[in-house]
Amino acid sequence: MILPMKRINVLAMSYDEKAIMRTLQNIGAVELVQTEYEPPSDDECVRLRNERDRLSHALSVINPYAKKAPLIEILPTLSFEELEAGRQRAYAVIDDIEGAEATIAQAKIRKAQCETKLGSLRPWETLGSPVEELADTRSVRFITGFIRHDRLEKLELPEGAFIRTVSSIRDDAVLIAAHESTLDALGTALRELDFQEYRFPTDMKGSVPDAMNALLGDIAAQKDIIDKANARLLELSDSKGDIKCALDSVCVALEREETALRLGTLGSVFMLDGWIRAEDEELVKNTISGATDTFYFSARDPYDDEEPPTSVRNSKVAEPFESVTNMYSPPAYRGIDAASAITPFYLLFFGMMLADTGYGILLAIGGFLYSKIVRPKGGVRSLAKVMAMCGLSTIVCGLAFGTFFGMSWTEIFGEAVKLPFILDPMNEIMTMIYICCGLGIFHMMTGIVIKMYMCFRDGDWQSAIFDNLSWIFLVLGLIGVLVLGMSGLSQYVKYAWISTAVGAAMILFFKNRTTWNPIKRIVSGLGSIYGITSYLGDTLSYVRILALGLVGGAMGSVFNLVGGMVFSGLSGLGTVGTIIGFVIAAAVLAVLHAFSLFINVLGTYVHCARLQYVEFFGKFYEANGRLFKPLTLNTRYSNLRGGAE
Repeated sequence: MILPMKRINVLAMSYDEKAIMRTLQNIGAVELVQTEYEPPSDDECVRLRNERDRLSHALSVINPYAKKAPLIEILPTLSFEELEAGRQRAYAVIDDIEGAEATIAQAKIRKAQCETKLGSLRPWETLGSPVEELADTRSVRFITGFIRHDRLEKLELPEGAFIRTVSSIRDDAVLIAAHESTLDALGTALRELDFQEYRFPTDMKGSVPDAMNALLGDIAAQKDIIDKANARLLELSDSKGDIKCALDSVCVALEREETALRLGTLGSVFMLDGWIRAEDEELVKNTISGATDTFYFSARDPYDDEEPPTSVRNSKVAEPFESVTNMYSPPAYRGIDAASAITPFYLLFFGMMLADTGYGILLAIGGFLYSKIVRPKGGVRSLAKVMAMCGLSTIVCGLAFGTFFGMSWTEIFGEAVKLPFILDPMNEIMTMIYICCGLGIFHMMTGIVIKMYMCFRDGDWQSAIFDNLSWIFLVLGLIGVLVLGMSGLSQYVKYAWISTAVGAAMILFFKNRTTWNPIKRIVSGLGSIYGITSYLGDTLSYVRILALGLVGGAMGSVFNLVGGMVFSGLSGLGTVGTIIGFVIAAAVLAVLHAFSLFINVLGTYVHCARLQYVEFFGKFYEANGRLFKPLTLNTRYSNLRGGAE
C-alpha cells in the first residue's frame, strides 16, 4: 500500500536548528528538500568530511593487522553513548596510527634509496682505494664508467692513458687514468664505443667496500624501524572496533549536517521544507515542539503537479518483496504498490522452478538464520527473508513433485511409501506445460484486474471496461473455445465464442474513443486486436517454470550419479575402501549440490523476477517513482539502539 504524503514547512530560530535536526534524525520521518533561500554555511560539513576521511584511512591502515573478520560478520547493537565512547577512544589512538604509518613510509623510502645506492656501488666493490683519491689533479683525470666487453677490446687508448677493469658484473666496469692532453682523443674513442660514464656520490668518503657496509647497516636499521612500527600497528589494531564506532558516529553527524544544507536561512530564522507520511504529521509536530517552543509548522497535501516520494507499507509476508519491486523501479506515488500482488505468484513460481525439498530446507534455514543472527540491513535483509519464504515454498513444491536432492521419493523410500505426490514433471511434461500456461494466464489476468481497479479509482470507467475488461473477455473466450473443444464439452463452446465476440467488439469499436468516425475506430481497433499475439508469446514465457524445474532436477540426478560412481568404485576395495568411498562421495556430493543450489537459486530468482517485470507489470504497473528517504540514523558498522544525543 502506498502511503499518502504531506508537504511540511517549518520556521524556527537559528539557534534551535541543531536541536531540531537531531530530534528529527532520531525519528526518521522527514525527507528534506532544497529551499529557495540562502543555505547555511558548510564549514561543519567540511570538518566532518575531513574527520570521516581521516578515520577511514586509519581503518584501512590497521585492517591488515587486525584479526581476520569472519565470513559472516554480525554487527554489534550499540547505544549512541557507546558509539560516542568508542569515538573518543579512537581519537586517542589515531595519532599513533598515523605516526606509525608515516614512520613506515619514511623508512621504506630510506631503505629503497640505500638499496639503489648499494646496487650502483656493487660493480666497484673490488676498488679498494678511497674514492677521494680518484679526484682529478692538475694534469691527470680519472674516469669511471661501463663499456661492453666486446667493445673494450676495440678501445685504442692514446698515449698517456691507462685503463683498469674493476669488474664484469654486467658490462665491464673500468677505471681510466689519462693525462689532460689526451682527453679530447680519449673522449672521441669512448663515445664511438658507447661508453657510459659513472660518477660516485658526491657525499661518499672512503673505499667502496666501507660505503657498502655502511649502506647495509642503514638498510638493516630501516628494517628494524619498519618491524617496530608494524608491531605497534599490530597493537593498535585492537582499536578497530572503536574506529568503526567513530566512523558511524561521524557519518550520522555528517548526514545531519549535509541535510541541513538544504535548509534556508533568513536572518535569525531558518526554514525547513520537506515531505512526511500523512500519518506522521502529529509525531513530527510534537517532536519539533519537544526541541523548541518557538516555531511555525504547516502541512498540506501534494499539489497535482508535484511528485512526492513513495513510501509503502505491507504485511510482514509481502514487505520483503518490496526489494523485488524496487529492483525494477519504485512505484509512482499515484500508482499502485505491487509488492502484495507479486508475493503469492513469486512464491509459487519460485517453488515450482526449484521444486526440490532438500534445497528448500537448506534455503529456508539459511535465509532464516542469516536474517536472525547476522541482522543485515536494507536490501540484504529483505533478500534473506525472500529466500527463507521461497525455501518454504520450494519444500511444498518438492513434496508435490516428489524430489529430494535430485532423488524421487520412490528412490528414497521404495514403492511401499506413498508421500504427497501430484505429478512427476520429468515424465508428465505436457501436463506440466498446461499447468504453467494456465498459471501464466491467471497471472496476466490478475494484472489486468488490478489495472481496472486503478482506472475505477481514478474515475476512468471507460478505460477500465473498454481497454481492460475487453481483453479478459477476448483472451478467456479464445482459451475457452480451445479447451472446451478439446475436452469434449462442445455444448458450452458457444458461450466461449460469445465472450470472444464481446471482447473483440469492445476493442474494435471503443479502443479509439477520441473520434466518432466509425472507419477510424475500426481501423484503430483492428490494430489493437492484433495485440492478441503478444498474449500468446507471454503465455509461452511461463513454460520457463517447467524448464528450470527440469534443469534443476536433471543436475541433481547427474550429481547423485557421480557420487554413486565414486562410492561404488572405492567400496569394492573392502571395508576400508567402503569407509573412504563414503567420505569422499559425501564430500563430492556436498560440493556438487552446493553448486547446484547456488546456480539454480540464482536462475530461479532472476526468471521469477522477469515474469513479474515483463508479463505482469506490463499490464498495470506505473514505475519511475522515487523512494521516500527520510533523515535517519544510518550506520555501517553497528546497529544503533536508541537515538542520537
